[in-house]
Amino acid sequence: TNGVRAMLRIGPTVWSGSDDGSIRIWSCSDGDCTEIIEDAHKGSVLRLAVVRSFVWSAGADGVIKEWQIGGNQRTTCIRKFAPPGFEKSVYAIVPIGRDVWSIGHHP
Repeated sequence: TNGVRAMLRIGPTVWSGSDDGSIRIWSCSDGDCTEIIEDAHKGSVLRLAVVRSFVWSAGADGVIKEWQIGGNQRTTCIRKFAPPGFEKSVYAIVPIGRDVWSIGHHP
């Protein structure tokens, strides 16, 4: 997985984002990795945040993705978007009220 760039605790689980572009979901009770989302991003996963009832991930590919939380099925991307001007990376995503602010790298 190379380096871990992002971590997020949600109840009994921890989500981690890595330099290899994967997101891993871990059980807090025993430390086992319960799911691996391969190729969540092309390049590093730089940030993870809870936005409303979803997890959003931001990557070095300039894309923000929305993932469902929990359930008995494999985690899937519900939607993705690439903010204009963030072609090189999305460094931060911060929910503020009903909005989500983001910081990216312009070429």
